[in-house]
Amino acid sequence: MAKGRVSGEITQKAIREASIRLIARHGYHGVSLRTLADEIGIQAASLYNHIENKQDLLFVLLRGIMEDLVAEVAQKVAQEQGTLSKLCTFVAAHVEFHARRQPEVFIGTMELRSLLPENRTVLVALRDRHEELLQSLVDAGIRERAFSVPSARVATFAILAMLNGVANWYRKNGRHSIPDLQRMYVELTLNLLGTSPAVQELLRSRDFTQPPPMAAGVKGSRRSPPAPAP
Repeated sequence: MAKGRVSGEITQKAIREASIRLIARHGYHGVSLRTLADEIGIQAASLYNHIENKQDLLFVLLRGIMEDLVAEVAQKVAQEQGTLSKLCTFVAAHVEFHARRQPEVFIGTMELRSLLPENRTVLVALRDRHEELLQSLVDAGIRERAFSVPSARVATFAILAMLNGVANWYRKNGRHSIPDLQRMYVELTLNLLGTSPAVQELLRSRDFTQPPPMAAGVKGSRRSPPAPAP
């Protein structure tokens, strides 16, 4: 790999990390490109070798965060079988992402309003994909009579509002570990959806903070808790 390319990649990484720190601390409108350049230790004019402008920097940053969230959660959900296991995995993966990448998720939520309309449209489309996955699981649970809620749409919004809040208050040195929070939020979500205590007890046999176990002797198959009787 050429030396110039390595240097460019290092600078790009520095720009990204410094942008997250500064925007989380001061807000998008409180951070100038000169401030960003000073934080990294380069000339302000040199930033334009790596970004088009300040709006482009924010858009690329927020799009990357949302793309990572959508891809990570969808991939983990796809590894599961059964609506209940998929729903619990969605919750656990969402919470883990928001805690692990808390500063990024925080600015992704707070600074969506700072994007130009055409850029905001791209982010909203990604967000909608994520919401649609969750609502499809809630809809399926209602059809299977595993969940009891008056509106799948409202339940979806309520669950996401609860899960997204993790990024507002989570701290690495707090009293609860990420796995603790994942388990708590899975239980809170199941309660919100009106899942029966018997089903919740069955689900406690699976640790949704870990990948699904392989079924003995069958490569690629997954064990999941049985669906409740209709």
